[in-house]
Amino acid sequence: MLSILAYFNHEKTDAFSIYRLKPENRDDFLKDITDGFRQCYITDKFLEKKAKENNLTKSEFIAKYILPSEGKIKSGDFGEMLSYFFVTENYAHKGFPLIAPRKWQW
Repeated sequence: MLSILAYFNHEKTDAFSIYRLKPENRDDFLKDITDGFRQCYITDKFLEKKAKENNLTKSEFIAKYILPSEGKIKSGDFGEMLSYFFVTENYAHKGFPLIAPRKWQW
């Protein structure tokens, strides 16, 4: 499971929990979320299989078939995926492991 909480400062108010990306962690965060976010769309095993079937590298297959292009519904999933990782990690730290469906693979 992708671990992202360490990249953020947390502030709790009466009504909200606010997470702000630590500026010094920006580049590492963007690098580290790549696989976690990609796995919301296609598993490692399925990616390997489909790339081989299509005679493409994994990167080529992702670029051609997986990455959202402008105007596709997938482009709006970033917030949902980030929330998914935040919620599951937060609850795991509290002793409540959550298993949520990754609807993006359906």
